[in-house]
Amino acid sequence: MDTGQQRAADQDAADHTRHQQHRNGGGESVPEPGHHRGEPRHVAPFVYTGLGIVKPQLFASETAEVFRLAPFFHAAAAKGRLYGVRLDGLWVHVGRPESIAEAEIAIDRSTLGHPGKFSFCVAEDEEDTTWLSLSEQRGLPKEASAVTVMAAGAPRQIMNEWTTKPEEILETFAADMRANLRHYSIHPGNYALIFPKQLREHLQAAKWSKTDIANFIHERARIHRREWADVGKGAVVRDRGDRVYPALPSPDQLLVIAAGGPAGGFGAIIPPWLGNKSRAVTLPIGACVDCEPPQK
Repeated sequence: MDTGQQRAADQDAADHTRHQQHRNGGGESVPEPGHHRGEPRHVAPFVYTGLGIVKPQLFASETAEVFRLAPFFHAAAAKGRLYGVRLDGLWVHVGRPESIAEAEIAIDRSTLGHPGKFSFCVAEDEEDTTWLSLSEQRGLPKEASAVTVMAAGAPRQIMNEWTTKPEEILETFAADMRANLRHYSIHPGNYALIFPKQLREHLQAAKWSKTDIANFIHERARIHRREWADVGKGAVVRDRGDRVYPALPSPDQLLVIAAGGPAGGFGAIIPPWLGNKSRAVTLPIGACVDCEPPQK
């Protein structure tokens, strides 16, 4: 076989391998530390699905408006800064027209939905805040990359541009949480509060920490059971109208997150899916925290 024929055969083999990788769920992802980018003709057991959290600094050297992501991912992997999380659950795709109906049958179990009903992601703005990161707040070291997962409802947006006082800003958040207790579930659980730049700066200027916010919200976001009668649920009040129901089991169950754009006095509340039926979990990615020495 001459050189031209050999190159053509090699290209055909590579194309076939890539096709098989897509069919079998292979790819070049880095599922955990110690793994590396797949070699040619190697079918990897994982596929990168396109969902990621990336710091803007990764692209600081790029001037083009349109560019490939792979070189940046490879450079990050070489520095030990590219991590992946393995999904041990349902995965569907909509790569073919007929796959759309299959996907809807597989995942659409909700009575009502929103664009993120299967999952949605919030990236924390750790650089532009004086607060501890969420992972530090939940006990991980500052150096660790981490992810926090919770079973949640749809985000609920609020706005307060008419005050700089922390108590008044936070009362807007607490009012929406009280509404969730009345209208949806009276059971306490993890709530996540999203503070974009404008509201966050008012709180930081007043020296309010995440702990201060959590303590205030824990006291203000609660209702009496009798308030259910005001929203058409009087039948379940019975003789327990004076019982108090807090939105949070304790202040440390509030997830305070610095995230969002700089414009406007906006914020968001992410309520729990159903009270304490599920709890938020924070885990390090690509790090071993308090690991035991390997057993010989």
